[in-house]
Amino acid sequence: MMLAFLIAAHDEQDKHQVVKTWVKQVRDVAYDAEDSLQDFAVRLGKPSWWRILRKLFDRHHAAKQMKELRAKVEDVSQRNQRYQLIKGSGSKATASTGQSSMVSETMSGTEEAMRLRNKAKVDLIRLIHGKKDEDLRVIALWSTNDVFGEMSIVKRAYDDLKRDNKFECQAWIRITNPFNLVESLQNIVKQFFIDSLQESAKTHEKSSPGTHELRRMRTMKEGDLIKEFKKYMNDKSYLIVLSDLSTMEDWNQIKAHFPNNKKGSRLIVCTEQDDVASFCVGTETEMPEHKHLSTDPTLLAFFEKGSQEETYSMEPKPTSNINDENGSANEKRLNRVATMVSAFKEYQLIGRVNEKSEIIKLISDTSSREFEVISICGMGGLGKTTLVKYVYQSQELSGMFDKRACITVKRPFNPKELLSTLAMQLGDDKQALPNLLEGKKYLIVLDDLSSTEEWDTIIQDFPRTEARSRIIVTTRVENIAKHCSNNKEKNIHKLKILGEKDACNLFTEKDSSMDLSRVRSLTVFGSWKPFYISDKMWLLRVLDLEGTEGLFDHHLKQIGMLIHLKYLSLRGCDGIFHLPDSLGNLKQLQTLDIRGTRVLKLPQCIIYLRKLQYISAGGEDILHNFSYEYFEQKLPKLLRNKLGACTFVSKNCFLACCNKGARKKILNEEEGESNRRDVCTWCCHAGLPFVARLADPEGVVVPRGLRKLKALHKLGIVNIARGMSILKEIKYLTQLRKLSVVGINRKICQKFCSILADLNSLETLSVTSNEEHGLQGLLDDVPSPPKSLQSLKLYGKLVQLPEWIGRLQNLVKLKLCMTKLSEVDGTLQVLDKLSNLAILRLRGRSFAEGASLTFRQGTFPGLLVLDIHQVLKSLEFEQEATPKLELLLFDYATFSTTLIYGLASLPSLKEVVLKGSCPVLESLQNQLKDHRNGAMGIDAMDRSCTVVAGSEIGLVQKLFSNTVV
Repeated sequence: MMLAFLIAAHDEQDKHQVVKTWVKQVRDVAYDAEDSLQDFAVRLGKPSWWRILRKLFDRHHAAKQMKELRAKVEDVSQRNQRYQLIKGSGSKATASTGQSSMVSETMSGTEEAMRLRNKAKVDLIRLIHGKKDEDLRVIALWSTNDVFGEMSIVKRAYDDLKRDNKFECQAWIRITNPFNLVESLQNIVKQFFIDSLQESAKTHEKSSPGTHELRRMRTMKEGDLIKEFKKYMNDKSYLIVLSDLSTMEDWNQIKAHFPNNKKGSRLIVCTEQDDVASFCVGTETEMPEHKHLSTDPTLLAFFEKGSQEETYSMEPKPTSNINDENGSANEKRLNRVATMVSAFKEYQLIGRVNEKSEIIKLISDTSSREFEVISICGMGGLGKTTLVKYVYQSQELSGMFDKRACITVKRPFNPKELLSTLAMQLGDDKQALPNLLEGKKYLIVLDDLSSTEEWDTIIQDFPRTEARSRIIVTTRVENIAKHCSNNKEKNIHKLKILGEKDACNLFTEKDSSMDLSRVRSLTVFGSWKPFYISDKMWLLRVLDLEGTEGLFDHHLKQIGMLIHLKYLSLRGCDGIFHLPDSLGNLKQLQTLDIRGTRVLKLPQCIIYLRKLQYISAGGEDILHNFSYEYFEQKLPKLLRNKLGACTFVSKNCFLACCNKGARKKILNEEEGESNRRDVCTWCCHAGLPFVARLADPEGVVVPRGLRKLKALHKLGIVNIARGMSILKEIKYLTQLRKLSVVGINRKICQKFCSILADLNSLETLSVTSNEEHGLQGLLDDVPSPPKSLQSLKLYGKLVQLPEWIGRLQNLVKLKLCMTKLSEVDGTLQVLDKLSNLAILRLRGRSFAEGASLTFRQGTFPGLLVLDIHQVLKSLEFEQEATPKLELLLFDYATFSTTLIYGLASLPSLKEVVLKGSCPVLESLQNQLKDHRNGAMGIDAMDRSCTVVAGSEIGLVQKLFSNTVV
């Protein structure tokens, strides 16, 4: 149904703001529904019998969420019908049915409206009571509609509190314009006096001393009234509602007369100015919280952060009921205040305290007798708006000016609207701005000025008769700042980028204020922070921690909370030695990438992740060695055995537990905070297994039961050296498409060759052996290789290429490394049979040193890329050999020692890449100068170079010092 709503709205293509708002609400509900359904599927799967109690709890949670979702969907649907947002809704109904439905809907709507108003009233009362403390609290209510009258939610809440005698004194006053302090105080005293008389009449008692005091205060002059009013209020708990407050100046005047007498008093401010509402509540260090009190989204309550009980749940923004002609304007103002509140909550004044002090000092400089314009410039996102808001709110400037206003210049620029808004903030939108400011000392903030023309238009309406007045301008362009400040360098403040520490603190503060339950994907660059794994991100699907610095095993302890996680990458995090058991809770996980970590064994819990499709592991050194042989050579002869090596590792573990320097060395810790537990994890799961020859740093050991992961598509790199059990597990992974193994030996080679025949879906195979004998004779007995195999990598001494490789007719990519093949011509004849071979990589002694490689006429018709990184005696291309070859790659050793012939006969050659130094460019030029694709130009440099052939062949110098092609 929600999809139908969205399709209908799209077909209508209505540009009305209310329809757009409604469509946005439908979209949000659709997202909520999707999240809830996903959560139901995860929680209400097939739990074990011993989790019955947990299942009952989850069912209750699901039922509650379903009820809430149903209410949201019905609300969206009824709004469409009520306001006919999408044409044709119910238009085919008969007149009688329509009239009956309308009456029924009206009655239902009235009852629902009453219920919601009562709920809003209760919410406001709870907000007023808040946390049970004795401090004076301010609650500001903002609305663009006239909702503060006698029948309003605020008035009903006020009357209920008054009937219940929650406060000793209560008063409701309307702030007049222009503001009159004495008149307002007399109005409050009058209400106190009447209430006191009524209370005396109820109890049939004589007038109390307080009543006589109030009667006397009503006849006092201004000075005595203010003094006695403060004295009286200091002894009472009070609730005061200030309605129609319009300026900050009025607030600053009146708030000083309500003392914080530690009696739980409350001030309720009602205003139609969003800035006023937030500033009345906010402080310089804390920005206000906010919530909606009714179905009208334009009624917003601001209150101090931390002033409510922790159990008090902040409700989300209700859906909009705006349907009048002012709906678009109201929505714009709502969006503005929502943006403002969001900005306040997300950005704190971090790293800008000194700059704030400098700007305040400029503003309050009494030595200057001229009208001053202070400009703040800097690129977008540096925090200019946040800084200037803090300056504007600062206590140092609160009593310095007669008139104050702060406004953001909107786009498109409308000077009439801007000046009208300024006049409204200054107290009277019916008067011209010069009349309001004439003879007054004023402070005006103009945020986000974008051109000198805008400034020239605005400044004409600001009188300059009062020399101590100030205007603050923020802009992204330095030239505009200079223009506004008349090139006075002392009044131009150039905002700089935050330092690394401050930027990190700002990001942490911002992230802590976000609604993390909405986060679906998180990619981390830089250093580890504790909130990256939080139960607040319970709907997270993607967590990419690749290359995160300072990440250690104990940081992953709570990873099991992210039960919706589908993708987890710890690639390159060399502080990870072991995966926690809580990983087994991630039943939705599909991809696990732990390449470049030091995990040597996958935990047993991984067999419960039945949706897992991709496991990438292996490839990092242990004890700064990639193999046990290298490690053993560094040990004293006395310790070159398992017992001695284990003793050596245990001793280092003990030292690391006692000494932070030793711990950092073992864990390769450059930054972050490891602990002793991480050292113990390293010892038990990496160090000791490595020296006991139970693990290989290039691959991981998989647990028994891996066969249960039927959805697995990629598995590697797996250490299969420990025996037949691992191979038996792999045999049943019939959906496997990519397999990488290390540690093959003579005991298991026949079993390994036999299981390849069972992996019918296998497309990529990588086999590595670091032993001295390598792969020699270990891969000869493959009875039936996978027909779907497209990529094959063999690493280790082979001497002779197995015969079955010539039968891989679907093979596209072949890589041979350290194979030391002796029969060059025989090998090329086998490879020539591979009709689909497009990429051939011969790396690191794939052939014996001194071999001559000749590509015969008519061979390798489909080869596109040839990569040769080894020493050869000669390399020759005969006529019509490799007719489709486009890319040829050499390293320096190959090019400088190998005689290369026949490059000019390669008709499709487009690029030749030389990695390393390139001192023999002349030989290369001579071979390619007569190439059919064009002449070769040379730019000789003793650097790595790329020779590019094409319509205009030329020699392009490149640096490939760290490039792996």
